[in-house]
Amino acid sequence: MRLDQQIAELAQVSLEEVFENDPHARAEYEAQCDIWRDEAIAAQDRETVTINGNTYVVNNDPKHQRRQRAGYYGRNPK
Repeated sequence: MRLDQQIAELAQVSLEEVFENDPHARAEYEAQCDIWRDEAIAAQDRETVTINGNTYVVNNDPKHQRRQRAGYYGRNPK
């Protein structure tokens, strides 16, 4: 019997079966999911913009926005 045939006949184990049989793996996965969920919630709380892989927090200060818009309308003091 060829090696690829032997591999094909091996039982395929799904992630669900691994988690059912290994409580430590399940607990570790659940802890990581909690971390990801908390990070997602925190990211929703603040507005961010990603440009070329760099993430920037949006500044909602009216004075800052006024200065930024001034440059677009030709009133840039530079």
